[in-house]
Amino acid sequence: HGGYDASGDHAGDIEIDAGGNILFDTRGASGDRSYVHLGHGGYLTSGSMSGAIRVNQNTATSGAITFLAGRSASYAQLGHGGRNDAGSTRDNSGADGVANTSDDVRIESNPDFAPGTHTGEILVAANGDILFRGGFEAGGTTYAQIGHGGYQNIAIANEGHSGTIEVVGGGSVFLDAGVRNNNYAMVGHGGFNAHGNHGDQTN
Repeated sequence: HGGYDASGDHAGDIEIDAGGNILFDTRGASGDRSYVHLGHGGYLTSGSMSGAIRVNQNTATSGAITFLAGRSASYAQLGHGGRNDAGSTRDNSGADGVANTSDDVRIESNPDFAPGTHTGEILVAANGDILFRGGFEAGGTTYAQIGHGGYQNIAIANEGHSGTIEVVGGGSVFLDAGVRNNNYAMVGHGGFNAHGNHGDQTN
């Protein structure tokens, strides 16, 4: 539930079982501010999200799980929330490599920005590798995450994103943030400037 700039509270369990690989990929020749997302929320989505997310909990024949973010200000996430910009900034993704110049991407503010608190367990299993990668090529301010929250996805005051996270891979579990400014890759709740009292167990 949710989507681009879709404000409001969303709830419900999400369950996916695949007999092969699972691929979420937002890379490409263009595509700044694009996203791939398994969970409630989306890009510039405000509100509180809830419900369990279970991936490959009922199959013995799963393959790899791969989430790949794209260029500047994009993301790839397994969890509730998403990118929820609270301000307007420039990154230094331009060819000159200098911050705050005309060839950089301006990340516009979200006029509907509002905090929201996200809850629910996240259980992920794969017989193959698990790969989460942010920052395709020159992509800055991108992220890849297993967990609730996201870039500037702030919880309601005195609350926090929560729910047990369990990630089990039959091969490698690999997180790669990318090489540009303000990129990150993580397993856990929260994110870049995602304020709140986030908690619960991560395995």
